[in-house]
Amino acid sequence: MPDPEVVDADAEDAAAEIVHHPSPVDAQRSELNVLWRKCQLICAQGNEIVPKHFWGRPEAALSAVLMGRELGLGDMLSLQRIYVVDGKVVLAAELIRGLIRKAGHSLTYTERTNERCTIHGRRADTGDELDVTWTLDDATKAGVAGKRNWQTYPRAMLDARATTEIARALFSDCVGWAVYAPEDFTEVRDA
Repeated sequence: MPDPEVVDADAEDAAAEIVHHPSPVDAQRSELNVLWRKCQLICAQGNEIVPKHFWGRPEAALSAVLMGRELGLGDMLSLQRIYVVDGKVVLAAELIRGLIRKAGHSLTYTERTNERCTIHGRRADTGDELDVTWTLDDATKAGVAGKRNWQTYPRAMLDARATTEIARALFSDCVGWAVYAPEDFTEVRDA
């Protein structure tokens, strides 16, 4: 038969542990509060720790960091390669390609010029394949070819559009279904 004093001591220790350890919900709330405060501090106007599109927008930075955490990324990488545009969390094209390749899938350029970009994708798990091509004519029809970034960096912009299209069609699971790049919405501000 167990010693009653030992049982009481064990029960007291267990009760004390419950009192001193926050619940998982409290721990998450506390972590989110700390993260929010960090975002407020680093997003101060003129703070060169984060890109300009986050200056004065800690809520956007928090969204980027939270999306990055879902994708297994560090906070600072998330702030450098994830954007919030028109209320959507979007990933930089190079981050999309990196996540697809990190998952073991293949992306290959079959053509990449200032007039045309073709990417071939192949899934490692199913073998499904797809080719996606974006041309300057496609960009004109989409109404984006006249923007400054398209005039200055046409190859990079065609690449970004082809990347997001193939990601949506073949690799959406690799990028948390956030398969739009900032170039899909607006001009790149920090090119």
